Amino acid sequence: MMNRIFIALLVVFAGVWIWSSVMFRRQVAEDDVFYAARVAPYLEETRRQSADLERVLQERKQGKQAPFSVRKAEGKAPLEETVERMNTRFGYQLIGIRAQMGLGATFIAWMITSQIQAAVRRRRFSSPDRPAAANAGYLVGDLVRLKRSFTAKAPGGPMAPEIQVDGERAVVVFRHYAFVTSFVRNPAQDRVEIPFGDLLVGVTLHGKGRIFLQLRTTRGEILINDVVHPFLTLIQLLLDIVELNRTSPETYRAALAREPQLRTPWYGWALIAVAAFAVIGWFWLIL
Repeated sequence: MMNRIFIALLVVFAGVWIWSSVMFRRQVAEDDVFYAARVAPYLEETRRQSADLERVLQERKQGKQAPFSVRKAEGKAPLEETVERMNTRFGYQLIGIRAQMGLGATFIAWMITSQIQAAVRRRRFSSPDRPAAANAGYLVGDLVRLKRSFTAKAPGGPMAPEIQVDGERAVVVFRHYAFVTSFVRNPAQDRVEIPFGDLLVGVTLHGKGRIFLQLRTTRGEILINDVVHPFLTLIQLLLDIVELNRTSPETYRAALAREPQLRTPWYGWALIAVAAFAVIGWFWLIL
């Protein structure tokens, strides 16, 4: 419903902008015709009368009787009507500018609302009160029962990221991954072994045509991207483990209590504030 409202607003503002652009161009064309038909002859007549007046004054200085007559324009003076037409053009331009501002504001509001809705969905999905999926354990159960392991690795030699899901020992081994536990200084670690029960929350993210898995564990948060292969099978396994952990609420909540809490220091909030002001200033300039 919200998306339909924003789409309707965009259509309305776009329609108003197109209408104002068409009316402005039509008014410009009419004004060109008016200028050629009324203003240009009026200015020419005004120049001719000025020249005649100067000639008459020169002749009267010489004592000659020189008659002078002023021809009055019929109806409104062309210059007055020109000002009115300029105001009309400016009105169309102003409507178009406001419509463009409405388009930009609506688009920004839509993006912000979409981000808020996505954050709310992720929060609900990550909530410890959410029950486990009905098919929790359908993938990792076979791996444990057959005592097999699954490995996803990135190309690039021995220092490349690698994740191994060991069904026999019920652990996940991460190689060359950084676990976020503080605002700064989270270096990649050579090897981190985490039991299945310590995988807490997994959320898939999408950006620039790529897929990421944001995984919360009792050792910190880790971001897994699609450089490891096979990636989709890996994230399905890890998410299945997380859902399986939810089937035991007490054990799951105990594991959540061991999760490191990331705290933002004062300079972190300062950087966030500066970035927020920069974004607001940029939007203000483009609008």
